[in-house]
Amino acid sequence: MFKLFTSEGFKRQVAATLSLLLGVISMFPGTSEAIIAIQWIASFFGVSGLVHATTAGTLSKNQAAGLVSVLSGLIALAHFVPAMTPLIGPMQYLATILGAIAVGQKMATPKSI
Repeated sequence: MFKLFTSEGFKRQVAATLSLLLGVISMFPGTSEAIIAIQWIASFFGVSGLVHATTAGTLSKNQAAGLVSVLSGLIALAHFVPAMTPLIGPMQYLATILGAIAVGQKMATPKSI
């Protein structure tokens, strides 16, 4: 819980993980309500993480997660700007790919012998 108050990239990592989860959930029919809810939560964590990292000067950490956070914020904004509505799908696919990259970067790798 205390990681939410530091600027080490935890909020951006949560946004990346949720974006990856969105990519998986979107493959199943009938999940539109869950998709919308998860997207808003990812946007909240992404935007708050970007603002916190900018003010703390740690924006360059977790670059893939930072890009997912930007995309999450743009997707949330696109719901209010009709001209951006056609971009929601492609942005979500890109956010899913970048989310997978960000999650993969955070996973521990076994040391080679």
